[in-house]
Amino acid sequence: MAGDLSNESAAAEFCRVVAGLAPGVNVLINNAGRTEPTSISPFDAAAWRAQFDPNFFSAVFVTSGLLRLLQESKGSIVNISSVRGLFDTGREGVMAYSAAKAALNSFTTTLAKALAPNVTVNAILPGFTATTYLERSPADQVAAWKESSLIRRFIEPNEIADITLSVAENRAITGSLILVDGGLALKRG
Repeated sequence: MAGDLSNESAAAEFCRVVAGLAPGVNVLINNAGRTEPTSISPFDAAAWRAQFDPNFFSAVFVTSGLLRLLQESKGSIVNISSVRGLFDTGREGVMAYSAAKAALNSFTTTLAKALAPNVTVNAILPGFTATTYLERSPADQVAAWKESSLIRRFIEPNEIADITLSVAENRAITGSLILVDGGLALKRG
Protein backbone atom coordinates (compact mmCIF):
# COMPACT_ATOMS: atom_id res chain seq x y z
CA MET A 1 0.00 0.00 0.00
CA ALA A 2 1.49 3.32 -1.03
CA GLY A 3 1.05 6.28 1.26
CA ASP A 4 2.70 9.17 3.02
CA LEU A 5 3.18 8.03 6.62
CA SER A 6 4.35 11.50 7.61
CA ASN A 7 0.76 12.64 7.11
CA GLU A 8 -1.33 11.78 10.17
CA SER A 9 -4.52 10.95 8.26
CA ALA A 10 -2.67 8.85 5.66
CA ALA A 11 -0.87 6.98 8.46
CA ALA A 12 -4.22 6.36 10.18
CA GLU A 13 -5.65 4.97 6.93
CA PHE A 14 -2.59 2.70 6.56
CA CYS A 15 -3.13 1.39 10.11
CA ARG A 16 -6.84 0.86 9.44
CA VAL A 17 -6.03 -1.24 6.35
CA VAL A 18 -3.37 -3.26 8.18
CA ALA A 19 -5.74 -3.90 11.09
CA GLY A 20 -8.33 -5.21 8.61
CA LEU A 21 -5.86 -7.61 7.02
CA ALA A 22 -4.27 -9.18 10.07
CA PRO A 23 -5.59 -10.50 13.36
CA GLY A 24 -2.44 -9.17 15.01
CA VAL A 25 0.85 -7.44 14.33
CA ASN A 26 3.93 -9.34 15.43
CA VAL A 27 6.57 -6.96 14.10
CA LEU A 28 6.47 -3.28 13.22
CA ILE A 29 9.50 -1.81 11.48
CA ASN A 30 9.30 1.97 11.25
CA ASN A 31 11.54 2.79 8.31
CA ALA A 32 9.98 5.86 6.70
CA GLY A 33 12.31 8.81 6.38
CA ARG A 34 14.20 11.28 4.21
CA THR A 35 17.19 13.56 4.46
CA GLU A 36 17.33 17.13 3.20
CA PRO A 37 19.75 19.94 4.05
CA THR A 38 18.67 22.17 6.95
CA SER A 39 20.34 24.66 9.21
CA ILE A 40 19.49 26.99 12.06
CA SER A 41 20.54 30.04 10.10
CA PRO A 42 18.57 31.01 8.22
CA PHE A 43 15.86 29.12 10.10
CA ASP A 44 13.06 27.66 7.99
CA ALA A 45 10.31 26.12 10.13
CA ALA A 46 8.69 24.41 7.14
CA ALA A 47 11.98 22.71 6.22
CA TRP A 48 12.40 21.50 9.81
CA ARG A 49 8.85 20.14 9.90
CA ALA A 50 9.50 18.43 6.57
CA GLN A 51 12.27 16.49 8.33
CA PHE A 52 10.46 15.78 11.60
CA ASP A 53 7.30 14.52 9.92
CA PRO A 54 8.85 11.56 8.02
CA ASN A 55 11.79 10.88 10.35
CA PHE A 56 9.99 11.08 13.68
CA PHE A 57 6.23 11.57 13.50
CA SER A 58 5.68 8.77 10.95
CA ALA A 59 6.94 6.29 13.57
CA VAL A 60 4.74 7.85 16.25
CA PHE A 61 1.66 7.82 14.01
CA VAL A 62 2.05 4.19 12.91
CA THR A 63 3.08 2.91 16.33
CA SER A 64 0.09 4.60 17.91
CA GLY A 65 -2.24 3.30 15.21
CA LEU A 66 -1.08 -0.31 15.55
CA LEU A 67 -0.37 -0.32 19.28
CA ARG A 68 -3.37 -2.40 20.34
CA LEU A 69 -2.51 -5.12 17.80
CA LEU A 70 1.15 -5.12 18.86
CA GLN A 71 0.18 -5.42 22.52
CA GLU A 72 -2.27 -8.25 21.84
CA SER A 73 0.38 -10.23 19.94
CA LYS A 74 3.22 -9.29 22.34
CA GLY A 75 5.02 -7.95 19.31
CA SER A 76 8.24 -6.16 18.53
CA ILE A 77 8.88 -2.64 17.26
CA VAL A 78 12.11 -1.73 15.48
CA ASN A 79 12.66 1.90 14.56
CA ILE A 80 15.20 2.68 11.86
CA SER A 81 17.01 5.73 13.16
CA SER A 82 20.52 6.96 12.36
CA VAL A 83 23.92 7.35 13.93
CA ARG A 84 23.24 11.07 13.41
CA GLY A 85 20.65 10.86 16.19
CA LEU A 86 23.25 10.19 18.87
CA PHE A 87 23.87 13.12 21.17
CA ASP A 88 27.23 14.07 19.67
CA THR A 89 27.16 12.81 16.07
CA GLY A 90 24.61 15.14 14.48
CA ARG A 91 25.72 16.72 11.23
CA GLU A 92 25.45 20.49 10.81
CA GLY A 93 24.32 20.25 7.19
CA VAL A 94 21.34 18.10 8.10
CA MET A 95 20.53 19.61 11.47
CA ALA A 96 16.77 18.92 11.46
CA TYR A 97 17.30 15.31 10.32
CA SER A 98 19.81 14.78 13.14
CA ALA A 99 17.40 16.30 15.68
CA ALA A 100 14.48 14.22 14.39
CA LYS A 101 16.51 11.02 14.69
CA ALA A 102 17.56 12.02 18.23
CA ALA A 103 13.85 12.37 19.01
CA LEU A 104 13.24 8.92 17.52
CA ASN A 105 15.99 7.48 19.71
CA SER A 106 14.41 9.00 22.82
CA PHE A 107 10.96 7.79 21.72
CA THR A 108 12.42 4.28 21.33
CA THR A 109 13.85 4.06 24.83
CA THR A 110 10.86 5.72 26.48
CA LEU A 111 8.39 3.53 24.60
CA ALA A 112 10.36 0.42 25.60
CA LYS A 113 9.83 1.36 29.24
CA ALA A 114 6.13 2.01 28.69
CA LEU A 115 5.41 -1.24 26.81
CA ALA A 116 7.56 -3.66 28.82
CA PRO A 117 7.39 -6.55 29.38
CA ASN A 118 5.03 -7.48 26.55
CA VAL A 119 6.28 -5.46 23.57
CA THR A 120 9.96 -4.98 22.80
CA VAL A 121 11.09 -1.68 21.27
CA ASN A 122 14.54 -1.06 19.78
CA ALA A 123 16.21 1.11 17.17
CA ILE A 124 18.82 0.42 14.53
CA LEU A 125 21.22 3.32 13.95
CA PRO A 126 22.83 2.95 10.51
CA GLY A 127 25.74 4.95 9.27
CA PHE A 128 26.30 5.71 5.60
CA THR A 129 24.34 3.10 3.67
CA ALA A 130 24.42 2.38 -0.07
CA THR A 131 21.05 3.93 -0.96
CA THR A 132 19.82 6.34 -3.60
CA TYR A 133 20.81 9.20 -1.27
CA LEU A 134 24.40 8.61 -2.38
CA GLU A 135 23.40 8.90 -6.03
CA ARG A 136 22.02 12.40 -5.39
CA SER A 137 25.16 13.60 -3.58
CA PRO A 138 28.32 15.13 -5.07
CA ALA A 139 31.03 12.56 -5.85
CA ASP A 140 33.63 14.23 -3.61
CA GLN A 141 31.19 14.16 -0.67
CA VAL A 142 30.40 10.49 -1.30
CA ALA A 143 34.12 9.67 -1.31
CA ALA A 144 34.60 11.53 1.98
CA TRP A 145 31.68 9.68 3.57
CA LYS A 146 33.12 6.34 2.46
CA GLU A 147 36.41 7.16 4.16
CA SER A 148 34.73 8.37 7.35
CA SER A 149 33.84 4.90 8.61
CA LEU A 150 36.36 2.45 9.98
CA ILE A 151 35.32 -0.24 7.48
CA ARG A 152 36.03 2.14 4.54
CA ARG A 153 32.91 1.13 2.65
CA PHE A 154 29.21 1.81 2.68
CA ILE A 155 26.89 -0.43 4.60
CA GLU A 156 24.74 -2.56 2.34
CA PRO A 157 20.95 -2.40 2.79
CA ASN A 158 20.81 -6.17 3.34
CA GLU A 159 23.17 -5.74 6.32
CA ILE A 160 20.66 -3.36 7.90
CA ALA A 161 17.79 -5.75 7.05
CA ASP A 162 19.60 -8.74 8.60
CA ILE A 163 20.22 -7.02 11.95
CA THR A 164 16.71 -5.56 11.97
CA LEU A 165 15.15 -9.00 11.64
CA SER A 166 17.46 -10.43 14.31
CA VAL A 167 16.52 -7.66 16.74
CA ALA A 168 12.81 -8.05 15.97
CA GLU A 169 12.99 -11.78 16.77
CA ASN A 170 15.11 -11.44 19.92
CA ARG A 171 12.88 -11.08 22.98
CA ALA A 172 15.85 -10.37 25.29
CA ILE A 173 16.58 -6.96 23.75
CA THR A 174 14.48 -3.90 24.49
CA GLY A 175 15.24 -0.20 24.76
CA SER A 176 18.46 -0.61 22.81
CA LEU A 177 19.96 1.74 20.23
CA ILE A 178 21.97 -0.60 18.04
CA LEU A 179 24.76 0.91 15.97
CA VAL A 180 25.27 -0.51 12.48
CA ASP A 181 27.52 2.30 11.32
CA GLY A 182 30.80 0.75 10.21
CA GLY A 183 32.54 2.36 13.17
CA LEU A 184 31.54 5.93 12.23
CA ALA A 185 30.52 6.81 15.79
CA LEU A 186 33.92 5.70 17.09
CA LYS A 187 35.53 8.57 15.18
CA ARG A 188 33.54 11.29 16.92
CA GLY A 189 35.34 13.77 19.13
